[in-house]
Amino acid sequence: MDYICVRNLTLSNESAFHEQLSLFLRENVAKAGISNSFKGFLYWDMYMCQAYDAMELGREIHAHFWHYNFKDYAFAAMLKESTKKYPAKELISPTLNTLCQYDKKHKTDLYHTLDVYLRQNCSATHTAKELYIQRSSVLKRLEKIKRLTHINLSMYEEKIYIILNYSR
Repeated sequence: MDYICVRNLTLSNESAFHEQLSLFLRENVAKAGISNSFKGFLYWDMYMCQAYDAMELGREIHAHFWHYNFKDYAFAAMLKESTKKYPAKELISPTLNTLCQYDKKHKTDLYHTLDVYLRQNCSATHTAKELYIQRSSVLKRLEKIKRLTHINLSMYEEKIYIILNYSR
């Protein structure tokens, strides 16, 4: 069973509400999707869609949860929407394909290095710690990646595009 709940959380304690909701859902073996907070009913349809999308995505990603907040799945919803017009494989950066092909041919780890580097907020020091290698090795790999792909991670749009590709 699915539930849609509308409640003005400004009038109550939000954490107490979520505890009570979880208990109610477990006892009734049900799941719930929760939209972003809203004021008024002008955009009711949009908030209903958010609640349903949260439940659908939440079930895929965290099947063991009882309720799903749209704010926790908004990024996944955005990625899902972006593949409606083009298949995901058409949106993949050629840069990452180049790195994958190079890694296969030369038995290197450049694709993974770039992923870790981006997840570590472009910190060579943190990347080195994560990969258990020297910082100088990370810098050499990054230079190799730049030579192979011609990426410019100082360009905001290019950096975001590459990060989104790793998020698929």
